This record gives sequence, structure tokens and C-alpha cells, in this order.
Amino acid sequence: MTKSLWTDQTYGIRIESWEHFSELTKKSDAELKVKTYVYKGPIDYVNHHLLGYPDDSWRHYVLKKHVDECFKNSTVVYTDDEDQTDDDAVLKINSFYYLLKENRIGELKIRDPLCLNWFDNDVGDTIGNPQHGKWGIHPGHTRLLLGGIYKKPVYSIIYDYSNGQLPKKYSNLKFYDPNSAMFNPEWMPVTGRVFIFGNTKQQGNTPGTIHLACGKENGINYREVKSDDANLESLKRPQCYMPPRKLELKNNLVTVNDEPVMECITDNNKYKYNYWELVK
Repeated sequence: MTKSLWTDQTYGIRIESWEHFSELTKKSDAELKVKTYVYKGPIDYVNHHLLGYPDDSWRHYVLKKHVDECFKNSTVVYTDDEDQTDDDAVLKINSFYYLLKENRIGELKIRDPLCLNWFDNDVGDTIGNPQHGKWGIHPGHTRLLLGGIYKKPVYSIIYDYSNGQLPKKYSNLKFYDPNSAMFNPEWMPVTGRVFIFGNTKQQGNTPGTIHLACGKENGINYREVKSDDANLESLKRPQCYMPPRKLELKNNLVTVNDEPVMECITDNNKYKYNYWELVK
């Protein structure tokens, strides 16, 4: 009997080569009765064509929520504030600061794939308002918010839990089989990244969007491919920065270390409300 890739604990396997990734994908697909696809397109395409967001109002809502949460007690927050270090809003704004700095000097390149999970059901909760099925995402949430500034194509690994219905339901889009001879491994480098295997129930119903989208109280076995880049890993622990970073809300502008990160746009024709956007 073939040994399962899933255990009673979440763990990762270092991807040694494309062949290694392909082997792990085939084996885990067979065990879960799931089909893996790859989608290539700009972030905005993922947001609109897969997740079904009709416009950018969803992004405005999320960014405003981060601003409201981060500065709910004070207009100035430091990354080592004891009552803020576990705040997701601080983590997100700090991440935006890093990504925008990279973008401004022309070095922002999203190399790691987004990981999307698609369920052909009517019972789960979903990210977005998709035309078909339910979507859960992890990792990739923060990158979805970059659609307004990052226009280059990115790769998304999609785990289709219907085992093959995705291309039929989204017949207007192109999906690649990563194990096909038609797929060039150079398109989506994965060597050196980590293939994660876990169970949402074991992890306290997390990743939350995947757990909710599957529609199963006991959760599911899931996978993700992620980087362990030291710069990106440090974003998860902003309380460790020395000196600490200063986040400030002032005159409809959010800054980190006095550099603009987010602005509230009040003069516009497209939307009939004031909204937050990232500062290019």
C-alpha cells in the first residue's frame, strides 16, 4: 500500500527539481482524486475572470478595513507595539510597504505561484463572486490586492477538487496541465520552494478560505507551494524589526517610515465614494 503524503501534522517537502514537483503533484492528485492545473494571467484577470469580482470595489473594502483596524486606537503605530503585533492589518500594511518599495525601483517580480483551490459545490463559502463553484486561496491573498499596480502575468496553481470539471466550467480560459509535454517547466520555476501538505481541520480550520470553500465540517487535506525567502518570511514578524517601523495615518495618507503606502482618493468619477488604494 502506498504511503500517504499526509500525516497528523502539517509539514513541507523541499522541491528538488521540476521532476520532483511533478512526481509529488501526480501522487497527491491521485490520493485526493484532485486535478492540478496552472493558469497564467495578470492578477486582475485572476480577480475578475476566476474569482468573479466585477470591479475593484472589493479591494477598496479590504484596504479600508486594514486601515480602520490598524489605526483603531491611534494614528501612529509602531511594529513593536505589544497590542498590535498580532494584528493582521499591521502585517498587511508592512507587506505593502515592502512590495511597493520593490515596485518603485523596478525590482518587484512575483515569482512564487498563487495557490487556488476550486470546489464545484453550492454549500461552501467563497472568495469573490465566481460564475461557477467556490474558491479558497492560500497563499496569495496579499498579492491579489496588487492588481492595480502589478500588470505582469503571474502563475496560479489551481487544485480542482472536482477532478477535471474546472476547464469545462471556465471554457473561455486557458488552463495548463503541469504534467503535460505542452507545459514548459521554465515558465513557473519551483525548484527550492516548499511543497506543503496539511489538513484544514487539524490546523484549527485554517487556511480559512480553503476550509470554508470546501463546505466540509471536518475539513480537507490541502496543498500549497510556497517560498521560504528570508525577506518574505520576515514580513510575518514585524515586531522583530530593529528599529521598529512607524506606521502613520495622516491627511488621508498611510505611511510606513514616512514613505507613502496607501492613499484615500476623494476626487473620482468612476466610484461614487471615497476609497483607499495603494500608492504606486
